[in-house]
Amino acid sequence: LVRNQHAALNGGGIECVHQMRVALRQLNATLALFKDVVPRGGAANIPQDLKWLSSSLGGARDWDVFQTHTLQNVARHTRKPSVAARVAQAAHAPRRAADRRAMAAMGSARYRGFIRTLKIWLAHARWCRQLDPIARPVLDAPLAEAGRPWLRRSARKAHHAGKHIRQLSAKRRHRLRIALKQLRYDTHSLSNLYPAKKVGPYVEIKNSEIGEGT
Repeated sequence: LVRNQHAALNGGGIECVHQMRVALRQLNATLALFKDVVPRGGAANIPQDLKWLSSSLGGARDWDVFQTHTLQNVARHTRKPSVAARVAQAAHAPRRAADRRAMAAMGSARYRGFIRTLKIWLAHARWCRQLDPIARPVLDAPLAEAGRPWLRRSARKAHHAGKHIRQLSAKRRHRLRIALKQLRYDTHSLSNLYPAKKVGPYVEIKNSEIGEGT
């Protein structure tokens, strides 16, 4: 997250912003994975700042995908390329505005405070100060043992979301994409604990395979 922030502020381009968003999604997914044992109430403003930063960076990436992928696909298949060209021209200003919002967020005091709080929360084990006594045995057990039911839960959600996939509405297909991405992030968080051939297919789920270009 921090490495790509420095790169983005020094001309690294939209790919750095995208990688920041990936890092934020991974962090949020990891917090969600441990939600039963790690209270978010002890995470200061981390959840709120995660949402704020993801939103602040999201527009820049979304407009980039719209201009460089969506509109290009439309232009290749439309009989009126001039219309696609006018839309691309109209999208230029909001894309630049989204880029400015992303850069402003990365250079803001709130971002610096978020990174500082996150480092302290992790490095000084503040995440375990408000643990429920019932949760302590779970954390005392080997993580590979504790992680199995968490990954099964994530897999069940994805399986349930994908039932009758050919009949799913656009809204439900979007829910399925979210569930599959959550499964990928959850598996990635614990991937070093299990055989590669077991977790590989889940970690390697590609956005293109679930109908997304971002």
